Amino acid sequence: MNGYYIYSILDKEALTGVTRKINMQTAQFQKVLPFAQININTGAFSGLQKVLRLFPTAKYSDYEKALPDLDDPGVLYFRRSHIDKGLVVFLKKLKAEHSGCLVIMEMPVFPYFKDAYCHNLRHFIRNSPLWIKDCIYRKKLKGLVDYIATFSDDKEILGIPALHIFNGIDVDSVVPRTPREPDGALHITSVAVMAVHHGFERLIQGIADYYAGGGKRDILYRVVGFGNEEPRYRALVSELGLEERVIFCGKKTGAELDEIYNDTDIAVTSLGMYKIGIKVGSFIKTGEYLAKGIPMLTGCTVDVLDHSDFDYFIEFPSDETPIDIQKVLEFYDEISSRGSETMINEIRAYAYKKVDGSVAMKSVTDVMREWVDAHGDRA
Repeated sequence: MNGYYIYSILDKEALTGVTRKINMQTAQFQKVLPFAQININTGAFSGLQKVLRLFPTAKYSDYEKALPDLDDPGVLYFRRSHIDKGLVVFLKKLKAEHSGCLVIMEMPVFPYFKDAYCHNLRHFIRNSPLWIKDCIYRKKLKGLVDYIATFSDDKEILGIPALHIFNGIDVDSVVPRTPREPDGALHITSVAVMAVHHGFERLIQGIADYYAGGGKRDILYRVVGFGNEEPRYRALVSELGLEERVIFCGKKTGAELDEIYNDTDIAVTSLGMYKIGIKVGSFIKTGEYLAKGIPMLTGCTVDVLDHSDFDYFIEFPSDETPIDIQKVLEFYDEISSRGSETMINEIRAYAYKKVDGSVAMKSVTDVMREWVDAHGDRA
């Protein structure tokens, strides 16, 4: 009996956060049974292919290409792409050929309408054909999918039992940062594929407001990554005259990113989740920041951050208001008085307790283990 993780990513190396997440999850599943990864996305689509995929009966992602690679599948885990006829046909064939296979679908965000299809009117118009297909075919998942793994607290989604998960990380694989010497300045870093929900304009405007109000402390904000919102952020920085305060670093990984983390006092999670109707965020980068031992600034409630037993983060309201830099400085001055070594050790200890992969995926691995124990001796 074998397990398979099916996903669709055009360039696995480009989405390093997602790549690490998939590898972390697979490592946890491999503790239950042999588990292999199958990427069903084999290349870029032409303009014509992108248009054709919008038609009602067309496949957005070709899951069926994974069928020949499934050898005695006992468990199948896959990430939600767009739900359409192609996915339903694949699941029906899977169940027909391997009726005893446990199928778990990862649907991180639910409801996902704003997140996937409606960032704004233009985004909705462009994606409305996919949304229509989704509405039609998601009703057919019950009976084909056994569980839905989700960040939400729903007990059931689309009539299917839900398993609560969150974005985790292999904490042992992350080397803690080597902090810079304190000098009175505040170095802030965000790392993201910049999308509308990141809302980094709130921080940029907040820095401008701080200096307009007579602020004297040295603030440096490094924006690491790329994405659709980057031109907007660049334009705002230019408009506000913050070119020396806000540095766009581009994509950084490995040793280059580690160097930036070493020079970081506070890391930033998403500040614009209100734009897509999400009240509680679950972010891949949260786990990385915690494992590195970096305090955080958030713009919404984050699923793994709890003030009752952790005070190394400052949370701002989930709205469009600029970030109050004076409050950020007061927060950092208070926690940094404990010493860098203490901060790093306490933050990493919290990471082991809250975001390590073994904790993040426990609900799923428990179900897998129970199923394998009951069906592992099948012919």
